[in-house]
Amino acid sequence: MTITSILTYILALFLIAFTLFNLYATMTAKKRKQISSASFKVLCNEIEKELIKLQKEKGLNFSYVKRMANDQNNVIIFVKDLDKKFAAIAMKDDIKLFSFSDIKGVKTQYEKSNKKILSAKVDVTINDETWTYTFASKPFNPKGIIGKVLYETTEEFAQELKAIKG
Repeated sequence: MTITSILTYILALFLIAFTLFNLYATMTAKKRKQISSASFKVLCNEIEKELIKLQKEKGLNFSYVKRMANDQNNVIIFVKDLDKKFAAIAMKDDIKLFSFSDIKGVKTQYEKSNKKILSAKVDVTINDETWTYTFASKPFNPKGIIGKVLYETTEEFAQELKAIKG
């Protein structure tokens, strides 16, 4: 055997191993995504049942719904009734209902260190009370896949609140 044929066999074995690893990674990623999606739906359903109950009690019609999750697997649901100018921010065991005119301020807070963002929060001041919603509590790279999602979710939530503030 020559060196070229040995290198060819080594390269072929390496490519086969690499292909098998990619197949394994793809299959496990799909399973993890399915499990994650199912748990997200379960958490959303629990909160949405409470929102439906609130909607019926107050005679509201939440025509806009935005579902979000933070890095701690907590679900935040933001809903609006555009006709009666009411909104609600709901998390497990906590629903804040307010009118659009009650919003006094919205502020995003990013704690940064070098190129990483250590935390991302949205502070909402309603009347004299400030509520803080944490979207990221662990360091993340804002240019990475998860970092982009967390950053965009934080910004979108703040923009939604600023838009109804007027």
